[in-house]
Amino acid sequence: DLGRLRPDGERLAWRMSVPSDSETASGHGWPFLIEDTTPRSFRVPFEEHEITHANSATGLAGIVTLVPELSGERPAFSAILGAQGEPTPLDLPGIAAGHRFPIGDALGQWLIVAEPDHEAGSGSDLASVPARYVQKYGPGPFAVWLRRGDTPVETGPGTGRLLDPDLLSGARFYL
Repeated sequence: DLGRLRPDGERLAWRMSVPSDSETASGHGWPFLIEDTTPRSFRVPFEEHEITHANSATGLAGIVTLVPELSGERPAFSAILGAQGEPTPLDLPGIAAGHRFPIGDALGQWLIVAEPDHEAGSGSDLASVPARYVQKYGPGPFAVWLRRGDTPVETGPGTGRLLDPDLLSGARFYL
């Protein structure tokens, strides 16, 4: 059980479940689950003026999470997501393999767990970025795709317009 106080004094509470290091190949405690125990509206904005953005993004389409070795991590993600997922090709430079899982209840949302091409990590081009990311930061979210509107997302990694990473502290967001 965890929680925090908002600036207005309202208490937020949630439960977090993290697998033991023995349950993951790399021993990093990924993936994890969070369950709200106070109303979600306390933590997540929902009023129209709070959720309308100038770039027209309306929500999350998908996330690419990098791991050092896909075969060792896939079982942990399958267990926690309750789905086997499926191998998926990725049109992203420097990615060796990926496995796609459905997430959420609607709109075609997805999570892809991907392994970088470790041999490309010694270069300085775009193909070296995923391997260097894992070397520097360890496993974790690498890129996020935002959706527009309320229709299912047909696009995936390698599609959409990359928002300026310099404006996002290096994060890779696609719209």
